[in-house]
Amino acid sequence: MAGEPYTRSLSQLQPDRPLVLTPEQAGAYVGLAMDLADGQEGEGWLLPLGGSFGLLPNLEVGLHSTLLLDTPDFPVYAVNVLNQLQLYGRYLIFEQNLAAELTVDVPTTNGNRLGLTLNVPGRYWTGRLDLFGNFRLNYQSYAMGDSRHDLALGLDVTAAYLIVDGFFVGLSTGFNYHAAEDADDDVIVPLGAGVGYRLFMNSFLKLFLNFPDISSKNASDDFNGFANRSLQLMWVQAFDLSRHGEPEGLGRAAPAPAAPAPPAAPDAPKP
Repeated sequence: MAGEPYTRSLSQLQPDRPLVLTPEQAGAYVGLAMDLADGQEGEGWLLPLGGSFGLLPNLEVGLHSTLLLDTPDFPVYAVNVLNQLQLYGRYLIFEQNLAAELTVDVPTTNGNRLGLTLNVPGRYWTGRLDLFGNFRLNYQSYAMGDSRHDLALGLDVTAAYLIVDGFFVGLSTGFNYHAAEDADDDVIVPLGAGVGYRLFMNSFLKLFLNFPDISSKNASDDFNGFANRSLQLMWVQAFDLSRHGEPEGLGRAAPAPAAPAPPAAPDAPKP
């Protein structure tokens, strides 16, 4: 679940993005994140990336991953949740306001963990304010051959405010309750702030700073995402897969074909 409170929420923090993409819509993101040393961790460079598309009218599928670049001093306890694949499916329950999502953490190395997450994302937006929330219950097993497991409960909240067309500011917070077999329970409150700009009609550039988390323990653990403090630069690209109309922002379907003009009235008979 590396970066779950940060990367996933940040990729969703975008005006006009629906909660569940339609079959005419797809999106992808790639970023560069730097883990800032805070006395407990070494600095690290990471590459968050992912993609999503509408498979059915009410079903969105996608994948996420956070790759660890060549960083020898990155904390060992965080490596076991990096460089693995996350697959998800999100089903729309109520309009574009509530959905259910299942995420599977697929191990790619012996050090990775197998995980299952049940998410309940919600969304509310007005003309300029965009709110995104996600309740999640996560289960993770340890490396192969290890019978230990972790359980986590969390709530992620992000908000974006469109100051002017194409430019928005955002905040991210929430809480994570982590219960592990070999460690004391922990409650973590993340906090982040950022800005976003629409470069082109379908492209967004975002800069996000994650502040040190508020934790009930002095030391962080590997469920805490990939950083206590991190700086992220992310590019989000939207795609319109429809055959009609010009592409618009992610979350805006292609315009419906124009209705045919009514037949012309017959000429009135001459007197």
